[in-house]
Amino acid sequence: GTVTVKAIAVKANMLASEIAAKIITFTESTSGGGSGSGPVDDSEDEVSKYWVPIELQKEFQYETSMGNVAFANRPEALAIENSDGTYDIEVATNPVKVEKYRSAIVSIDVNGYDVEVLQEESYEAFDGKESHPITYVAKFRIKNVPAGTEYVKVTFNVPYTPMDTAVPGDLNARLCFDWDAKTLAG
Repeated sequence: GTVTVKAIAVKANMLASEIAAKIITFTESTSGGGSGSGPVDDSEDEVSKYWVPIELQKEFQYETSMGNVAFANRPEALAIENSDGTYDIEVATNPVKVEKYRSAIVSIDVNGYDVEVLQEESYEAFDGKESHPITYVAKFRIKNVPAGTEYVKVTFNVPYTPMDTAVPGDLNARLCFDWDAKTLAG
């Protein structure tokens, strides 16, 4: 039959490890002229997923960036563990409203990592005078982030805001991860 084997490491005065799981299928063997049973590992490990609190900070300071409002409705990222111990981190964003301006992240780049846009949505941006239809990045994935990475440097574009005149072009910041506060995702 099929069984799921789960293990956890525990050591005095240390945090317990996360639960590791492996599915093993036993089948009847007829090779070699006899019968017997043995394990056949034809399954994949269960994938570990965690909710990790995130915060957008200024590029060179441990201070919350004004751009953090783009993550205000979704302050946690989904970290999906890869077989090599790295994580693919899925981040959701939301449109932002600051005074009479409305906008959203229309592009994102993460220094040193591959980024995949998972979901885009339409939005009506407003520059204080007129509306502008935009397509924004509602969800993206940062690939192969090593466990415990404190932050990744991000560059993104949020058009039709007062920042356009103060900082023309893309904005630079750090997307920070609070691994100590991660929780197991169901």
